[in-house]
Amino acid sequence: MKVKVYHVNEGSLRILDSVTSKEIQKHFGLSESYVGAYIRRGLKLKRKFSIIPAGEVEVINETKNNLTDIQKKIINELCNCNMNKCEVARKMFFNLNTIIYHIEQIKIKTELDPNKFFDLIKLKNIVSS
Repeated sequence: MKVKVYHVNEGSLRILDSVTSKEIQKHFGLSESYVGAYIRRGLKLKRKFSIIPAGEVEVINETKNNLTDIQKKIINELCNCNMNKCEVARKMFFNLNTIIYHIEQIKIKTELDPNKFFDLIKLKNIVSS
C-alpha cells in the first residue's frame, strides 16, 4: 500500500514522498503491525512526521477549512482535558450545552466523532497541521 509521508512545520503541510509501508518500516524501525496501525489511523510518527493514505491530503485541507476557530479550540481543549466536556466548558467559559452543540457540528462537518479517541486524534492532527 502506498502512503504519503508529510512534514508538519509551524502550520504548513509539505508532502515529502509517496512510499510503501516496507520503506516506512525500514526508516523508522517499526514492525509491520505498527506501520499498519499508523496507516489505518493516520497517526504521527516521531513527532513531526505523519503518514496518511494517498489522496487524503485534499480531504484534510478541506476539513481544516470547514472548521471554525471555536471548533478548533474545542478540539484542542478536548485533547488537553482528556475528553472531559465539563472541563472544556469550564476552561473556555462556555455552557456545557454549547460545547455539546459544537461537538455535534464538528461531527456533521468532518464525519469524525470527537467523542471517540482515535477520531479525536485525527481531528487534532488536522487542526495542528
